[in-house]
Parts: sequence; structure tokens; C-alpha cells
Amino acid sequence: MATGQEIRRFTGHTGTVMAVAFSPDGSLVASAGQNKTAIIWETATAIQLRRFPDHGGAVPDLTFTPAGHTLLTVAAEDGIREWRIDENPSELLDWIAANRYMPELTCRQRQRYHIDPACDDVY
Repeated sequence: MATGQEIRRFTGHTGTVMAVAFSPDGSLVASAGQNKTAIIWETATAIQLRRFPDHGGAVPDLTFTPAGHTLLTVAAEDGIREWRIDENPSELLDWIAANRYMPELTCRQRQRYHIDPACDDVY
């Protein structure tokens, strides 16, 4: 800040950037803007890590949750979206397995989709 010199440049948006937020630990920076897209960057290298396109309109605001595992983006036309941003895909898969709701299949569904163990009482 003292010198006012550019340290690194983050490129990738095709329109005006409307919001920027740093993750709680400072390792990530997110940006969002008029091109209906949010991008997450590695702060130290300016490498694009994730891109979240296709909001219903411009994205004027975003923030990281306190734990830093989730990014929230806001668009007037599309509401608030929640994005998981775990860096380790296996951690994300573990989180999905632990937090998803999957009802037990009926005997008819097991038979229809050829899922074992099959049921004997299909009507």
C-alpha cells in the first residue's frame, strides 16, 4: 500500500467487476461482475481456481462464509446462490455423502433400476 504499485493482476472478467472479497485466511480472492460470473482466484498467484457462470444477471455482491468453504453470490434477477469451494475434491465428496438426503428405494424402484438386493414383494 505504501508504494501504490501493482503487485499482480487478476484477469478473466469480460465486463465491469462489481465486487471483490477475500477468504477468511486470505488465500483466495473472489470477484464478480456484470458478465453474470463469479471467479475464485488463488491470491498469491492470480491463478483462476473456479468459475461460477450463468447467474440471471449481473453479480453485484459476494462474500465468503466465516469458515471459508462456501462462497455466496447475489444477483437481483437470480437471488442468492451458495457455492461449495473446497479445494480438495475428496473432501467435497465426503461432505456431500454426509449431508445429502437419499430416501430408501421402494421394491418397485429397485426392480426397475436393477439395483441389488432385489425385493421379493414387488406388486
